[in-house]
Amino acid sequence: MHRRWSWLIAILIVSIPNALHAAQTSVLVDGTVVQRTWDVPFETIGNFVSIDLGMDGTEELVVGNGAGHAPSIAILREDGSRLNTFVPFAHNEMHGTNLVVGDVDGDGALEIVVANAYGSDPLVRVLSTFGELEQEFYAYAETFRGGVNLAVGDIDGDGVDDIVTAAGLSGGPHVRVFRNDGRLITDAFVFDTSDRSGVGVATLDVNHDGRRELMVTHFGKSTPEARLVSFTENGVALHEPFPTYAPRYVYGTSVFPVDDVHVAIAPNGHGGPHIRMFSAQGEVVKDWFAYEADVRDRVLISASSLNHIVTARATPVLVSRLDRHIRVDLSEQHLYAYQDGVRLIDFPISAARRPWKTPTGEFSIMRKLPIHTYRWFDRAGNLLYNLPNVEYNLEFTPHIYIHYAYWHNNFGRPMSHGCVNAPYDGIKWLYEWANVGTPVVVTQ
Repeated sequence: MHRRWSWLIAILIVSIPNALHAAQTSVLVDGTVVQRTWDVPFETIGNFVSIDLGMDGTEELVVGNGAGHAPSIAILREDGSRLNTFVPFAHNEMHGTNLVVGDVDGDGALEIVVANAYGSDPLVRVLSTFGELEQEFYAYAETFRGGVNLAVGDIDGDGVDDIVTAAGLSGGPHVRVFRNDGRLITDAFVFDTSDRSGVGVATLDVNHDGRRELMVTHFGKSTPEARLVSFTENGVALHEPFPTYAPRYVYGTSVFPVDDVHVAIAPNGHGGPHIRMFSAQGEVVKDWFAYEADVRDRVLISASSLNHIVTARATPVLVSRLDRHIRVDLSEQHLYAYQDGVRLIDFPISAARRPWKTPTGEFSIMRKLPIHTYRWFDRAGNLLYNLPNVEYNLEFTPHIYIHYAYWHNNFGRPMSHGCVNAPYDGIKWLYEWANVGTPVVVTQ
């Protein structure tokens, strides 16, 4: 399938303010920067594509929400005004929406393929350009919560775009190719099977033979490299990976299609807005900073050639701190556990109520007690309470623990005399995961 592109601008650069329903836009037109607005019903962008949806010679923008917002896809005119909005998933799926656009059923019209980002199940949906559900299927085991990255392209050479899925954060390097109805065509593990950084993916047609290849990257914490993957009648060919950034940058990258023989690669956050365009053989053909050098957001790209691109800023994929650590937010009464920049679990807690205080600062797990008894005496030595057989106790500063609290279910509100009370399922998981020495950061 050949896309028809009609470009009025050279580069479109998007930044997202805190105001809902508006994304301020700087547009470079023949060297002149003008201000525009993307009228979207969310504050942060998860993914977007610039494409001629109606195949009428006019570009539209298909924009998906970022994490923390109810799932939504906005269809915008090229000037940023809104044409339509629809909901691709249940309203409580607030993890961010990944999307691509292609003719995946061969009817000559384009479809929007969507999946959730990290934190939700691996459900893939095929929608019409009006948001009507046409097909859906699970790309991986239904229990997988790493998110699904997407690409489209004719992998098997039958003239119809296929759906390419790549396991997201915490998943193995598993890429799968499907027909629009979920029938598996082929799959491959594109990096070492022990890798759990997730995979970024785009398609290109290096040989101009109508069978598209894949370019893949490490999506999360890992070496900054890319690799060409070819599917043939004889199997899968994994080409030698090539470096994309300096080895010290380990926050993951995303890869975007440009044309049949080039891709664009951009950092997933915390590394500067450095866009690099590569040939399929790993040669750098274009290299520049899309924003000020101190910008640390993730950079998203939609391109039709080496000289015509649309870029947007998005929330980094990983948190900046990459070690295994626990964060307790007293203002939210919520606990988070991270590893390799990925939030593994979060749940409500109950820290100290007035006049008592939970200490703030950075600590570390001092000891782990599977069972502990908590007693509190007044100054006269009178026993105020006795709580025996408390399970899963993590001491992070003398006499202050994160622990299960069987005597209440009021998590999310201050309740304790200084410790961090936690629900059973959450603290059980945390106790088994945390080690003596694991950092604990308590913020107000």
